[in-house]
Amino acid sequence: MVNGPIWRQYAGDNSAKGNAMGSMRISSLHKGMGLALLALCLCAPAMAQQRSFDDVEIKTTKLADGYYELEGAGGNIGLSVGEDGVFMVDDQFGPLAPKIRAAIKEITDQPVRFIVNTHYHPDHTGGNTAWAGMGAVIISHDNLRQRLEAQTTGDKPALGAAALPAITISDKATFHWNGETISLHHIPHAHTDGDLVVRFHNADVIQTGDIWRTVSYPRIDVNGGGSMKGLIAALDTLAAMGGPETRYVPGHGVVSSRADIIAVRDMMKTIWSRVADAKAAGKSLDETKAAAPTAEFDGKWATEALPGSLIVEQIYAELP
Repeated sequence: MVNGPIWRQYAGDNSAKGNAMGSMRISSLHKGMGLALLALCLCAPAMAQQRSFDDVEIKTTKLADGYYELEGAGGNIGLSVGEDGVFMVDDQFGPLAPKIRAAIKEITDQPVRFIVNTHYHPDHTGGNTAWAGMGAVIISHDNLRQRLEAQTTGDKPALGAAALPAITISDKATFHWNGETISLHHIPHAHTDGDLVVRFHNADVIQTGDIWRTVSYPRIDVNGGGSMKGLIAALDTLAAMGGPETRYVPGHGVVSSRADIIAVRDMMKTIWSRVADAKAAGKSLDETKAAAPTAEFDGKWATEALPGSLIVEQIYAELP
């Protein structure tokens, strides 16, 4: 069953999507806290197994002929559907695999052949083991596999080898599948250091992973190789990839337009410039935060977990 409408209003943090990666908002100025949060991240797959997903419903939206978006708990899922089989982007949490599979069967009887992981966080990769067991081939950036591989070692590994992508790319790849041209693009050091953006050319849909989110200020995983400078550059890249009719499927939140991407990019450039000017003038971090360079944007974008002050801290830390 297809649920709409496509364009939905959303306010506040997207707790309904099971945003398990809230712990990844790490400021490089708080090293002790960062290490604790990194440890929490490494334990997240096991924690996901303990969480109850009984009440989660998978909502399906058709965005174009042959392309569907699925929402549940975790990152948004994209599907290319056709005679060649299902090409899927991200897979949420492992316990949701049966529900996601049932939702796909409402669309097509074809099996899932390929799954692209947009980044390594478990709300986007937690289903890898389950889907690999059903015959899907997992694809990612090289760095993503390395980060997941690190979680398969040690006395209490968080992951098993089946969760690791079987195919990795370093820059770009193109699939000609279901009559669709699907291109994968690595965006360096944005949300993480292993981000992939997936473009469905015929459908005119771009799936962004967590480089683009509509539920809060942009979020970076510093310990995962992300940077605010890289994320702002990534928004430039996303804007250049699309056109006025392109629909952007975010990692979390609602389907968006190129104008939405540009507006947030411009906002982040404005905040960056204000923080840079303050630091160049010799102001301390506390003085810069007191000047509230994000104040005019906080009402729409700040959340309790990701306030404007944290954005200021992250930018300040990256500036020379």
